[in-house]
Amino acid sequence: MIISALGFLLAFFVVQLLERLGVTRNIWHLPLFFVALSVFFGCLLGLIFAP
Repeated sequence: MIISALGFLLAFFVVQLLERLGVTRNIWHLPLFFVALSVFFGCLLGLIFAP
């Protein structure tokens, strides 16, 4: 539960950074990209911290 919350927060900060840099203008559907990043970072953190 905590690992998925950390993945969510990490994805949130990455999307905020991409918005600040102006890269998100090239992303077709930003909410879907955010969900995909949340799942990706949650899985990645889960593999690292809870094998």
